Amino acid sequence: MTTEELIEKAKNGDADAQWKLGRCYYHGDGVEQDYDEAAKWYALSASQNNAHAQYRLGRCYYHGEGVNKNFEKAAEYYELAYKQGHIDATARLGRCYYYGEGVPRNIQKAADLFREAAAKGSYDAQKALNSLY
Repeated sequence: MTTEELIEKAKNGDADAQWKLGRCYYHGDGVEQDYDEAAKWYALSASQNNAHAQYRLGRCYYHGEGVNKNFEKAAEYYELAYKQGHIDATARLGRCYYYGEGVPRNIQKAADLFREAAAKGSYDAQKALNSLY
């Protein structure tokens, strides 16, 4: 699919195309890199319950890319994606609980999330678990 076709599908409300277009803007693939545009498309897709977009929007809030840095919003979007089984969001939510970023610090909850993500193959969660022990 061409970038033009992707843009057209995204403009027509296709949630999958919206998050993919957001990723294109985030990385500068086929379009000029623009974090503001990336966050905009992620948000549109996330509002349609796309777990990939929820995770990516969470990362935007966590790092302050295209939106104001906001750990609470980051944790909120990670949680939404986690509830849909998104492995990377599970590990990131664990990190939020471990450091108390956007949520109350809770090492047990962090460890549980890290274990869940590690069992599904998340290398980051496996590393985090190793550092807990």
